[in-house]
Amino acid sequence: MRTRCFILTAILLAVIFSACGGALENFSENLSENLSTIADSNVGTLITQQEQIEGPTHILPAPNLDGEMSVEQAIQQRRSRRNFEDRAISQEQLSQILWSVYGITEPRPGSPRGGLRTTPSAGALFPLEIYVVIGNVEGIEPGVYRYISPKHKIVQVVEGDMRIMLAAAALNQTAVRNAPAIVAYAAVFDRMLPRYGERGIMYTHMEVGHSAQNMYLQAEALGLGTVAVGAFVDEMVSAVLRLPDDETPLYLMPFGYAEGSVLSAALVEELTEELPEESPPMVALTFDDGPSTHTEGILDILEQYEAQATFFVVGNRVETHRSIVERAANSGNEIANHSHTHPHLTQQTDSQVIDEITSASTAIAAITGFSPPIYRPPFGSTDDRVVEISTDLGYGIVKWTLDPLDWRDRDPDIIYRRIMSQIEDGSVIVLHDIHPTTVQAMERVIPSLIEQGFKLVTVSELITHRYGGLEAGDIFGSYCAWRIWDEVEY
Repeated sequence: MRTRCFILTAILLAVIFSACGGALENFSENLSENLSTIADSNVGTLITQQEQIEGPTHILPAPNLDGEMSVEQAIQQRRSRRNFEDRAISQEQLSQILWSVYGITEPRPGSPRGGLRTTPSAGALFPLEIYVVIGNVEGIEPGVYRYISPKHKIVQVVEGDMRIMLAAAALNQTAVRNAPAIVAYAAVFDRMLPRYGERGIMYTHMEVGHSAQNMYLQAEALGLGTVAVGAFVDEMVSAVLRLPDDETPLYLMPFGYAEGSVLSAALVEELTEELPEESPPMVALTFDDGPSTHTEGILDILEQYEAQATFFVVGNRVETHRSIVERAANSGNEIANHSHTHPHLTQQTDSQVIDEITSASTAIAAITGFSPPIYRPPFGSTDDRVVEISTDLGYGIVKWTLDPLDWRDRDPDIIYRRIMSQIEDGSVIVLHDIHPTTVQAMERVIPSLIEQGFKLVTVSELITHRYGGLEAGDIFGSYCAWRIWDEVEY
């Protein structure tokens, strides 16, 4: 039954990401070979014992036992950090992290587990198995590796960069996708059940908590960050990691050099280099509810004036208008998330909210190769529960500061006057690329803004420059700005 689940899950993953190309094509090829091996020989049972694993091996540098940060400082600084720089970590850092997670502290010859470890374990049975998904570690090829703690080494079990696959299994959380490496915990409950019965399951969960806290503190001491991720589809994680039948995934902990904003450090650095100290006034045109055939008219105007905008697309529409999304992205525009089916998120269950956000990001990533770290809730509708879910998933929320009501008053002249009468440096304008009248309005709005000295940028650029970025769960803008048009002349 488990093998069948692997096969079905892996096929689902391959279908979802078949359009991403590159590493994903390699994944599909490797996956087909691996599935064939599983089906023919049930190879998963061959690697339940650490010494039976075969594959490319890296002996890790010896861990440092005399760090510069005190335990008290690490505890004081410990935070969940979900956003990571596009920067490689060293083998020394990887070694230190894995040792803190489950390394040997007191070797014991003859012990089936190699000795005592960095975490306490009921009966010294040590039911955890540690994997690391590597994408950007100096001197180590991307892949899934198993940590062999008695030898302090890692052995490759899957080739290729599997971060995007693991992110899909983890509800498309950007922390999992963007981190240079991810520690994955799996449990072998059968090590605990004979001695402790069902209570052994609880002891195992306690043990992973001990280990995860070690990793949090070690990451802080190394100048890195991490976050504990428990929201994922077990069968999908098992398929990506190629877990044996007797192992159950418990936790994912992406880690790397942390940054405060969900917007990438590369973007911040690029913008800092491009703009002078006194940059021109900026505005961001944002278009919701597409893509549609009218999106192409807006792209024509943007390209004519060498301007950029942000398109908050609805997930279930992007494949139908794939070429438009590709054109928008290739022209330097930002493709962001506007949910998958455009419901009021506040009226959805928790699981439905998660599915709306992550499914849209998955659809976008399948075309652009990039999972957006921001989304705009349909109708701007949020509450504390939706914000909490967004925080857990690692998304920033972007609303707007100026709404000309192009969705209600479909008159190009009215739309133009409302925008031009209220525009200011830092404005984020919400529009809808599903109405021809909006396209007609942009024929005047875009050149007029440029003539007045405004630089038209993506919303991520504007938020980065004018407001210092956006952290997971932060809300930029307001959803009720439209009410002013019922109260003022324009």
